[in-house]
Amino acid sequence: LCLDIKYGVSNNQNLDITLNTDFAQAEADEVQVNLTRFSLFYPEKRQFFQERAAVFKFQTSSISSNRLFHSRRIGLSAKGELLDVYGGVRFVGRSDGWDYGVLDMQTAGADTVGNINHAVMRFRKQTFNNQSYLGGLFTSQINSEGNKEFVVATDALVNLGGSHFLQANIGYISGTAFETNFNDQSLLYLSYQNRNETGWGYSFEAERVGLNMRPRLGFIQRTDNLALNQETLYGFFFAENETWRKMTISLNHQSNFASADNELESLTNALEMNLAMNTGGSLDFSVRRNYDKPAMAFPISSSIIIPVGQYTFYSYGLSYTMSETSNWRVNPSVTLGDYYDGKQIQFSINPIWNLSRYLEISGIYIYNKIDFESRNQSLRADLARLNILASFNSEISLTSLIQYDKVSEQVAANVRLRYNFREGHDLYLVFNGSKPTISSTQLDQTRFVVKYSYTFTN
Repeated sequence: LCLDIKYGVSNNQNLDITLNTDFAQAEADEVQVNLTRFSLFYPEKRQFFQERAAVFKFQTSSISSNRLFHSRRIGLSAKGELLDVYGGVRFVGRSDGWDYGVLDMQTAGADTVGNINHAVMRFRKQTFNNQSYLGGLFTSQINSEGNKEFVVATDALVNLGGSHFLQANIGYISGTAFETNFNDQSLLYLSYQNRNETGWGYSFEAERVGLNMRPRLGFIQRTDNLALNQETLYGFFFAENETWRKMTISLNHQSNFASADNELESLTNALEMNLAMNTGGSLDFSVRRNYDKPAMAFPISSSIIIPVGQYTFYSYGLSYTMSETSNWRVNPSVTLGDYYDGKQIQFSINPIWNLSRYLEISGIYIYNKIDFESRNQSLRADLARLNILASFNSEISLTSLIQYDKVSEQVAANVRLRYNFREGHDLYLVFNGSKPTISSTQLDQTRFVVKYSYTFTN
């Protein structure tokens, strides 16, 4: 049993309180297969944190998935174990051009740590014009053992006129486990963009992440890294064409250097073309040249590793996306090319069927095969997902997600039934189960949860 309270302090200020918080009804994560040497990013799926998430968003770069604050870290240990969430408070508001938010959550600790307090403060002030702002972010994590970690950051987005934008971010981490070294404990980001939809557009980005800039309440893929990104694109509309509406061609160059010695670690050059159709569909084509120099061997399965070395490899992609106005659509894509010292072929198909306004069935199957002929090894990294969204009436809805991962051979299911029998009263029936192999007749893990949630709104 949990309790959620929503209180409107004023027209532009809201207070949310959650007690004995349980996220059993949260949507399951989509299974991913990691074929890189970096951590995978998983988005937030818990409704409490999804609400008002834009207020706490601290924009970083398009170069990476780096975030100085990622709410998904609340309730997870450093090893990824689930921790009990005792409750918390969130206050957000807007006034006189200011957007602001405060979040404070209390969770159980991992191992011998009793409990952990997580706090976030975010503010942003519209300035210069309605497309510019100055802002700040503060996060803290303090456990019952007295260990502390703090992140303070500031960001600015300035519209220089028309489609020209300048953005700058600075972040710094400190706490019990840190010395005082700005280079190792900071994140710096700078970008200049011309966001034209037609004609010439371009962007220049630079992001530097220090060796120890890995906040527990954030997500950082790559430390001790200087990333540079440059993109040039050109877009134009077709005149009186029955099939094609717009073409966009882009050229992207991204490079990553080790901050310590400025040695090139990886590089990607990409040529991409998008053809938008009058029907709402689109056709995409891409050519990529990749260079990577892993300093350490890394595994992509239990039996296959990518050795230390220098690799240059190419890939070619083609995809077609049908118009979302169609009740039945299939979105195919194919990627061919090299993968380090191997050859890769990847094909996916994404059918979506809207049977009615109350029922949608969708799925995706990704065929992914990598052959390492020189080592006489191969990997199948297929993924399959089936989604069902159904609304029986205004009170009862069902969501179902069934997934298959060929690397682990595991099948997992998440089925959630929601009964909103009265305003603010929700009853959830949630089933989570998995099978160790697709041919197994026994369930490996099962969990059935009945949850009642009451939300008080003034």
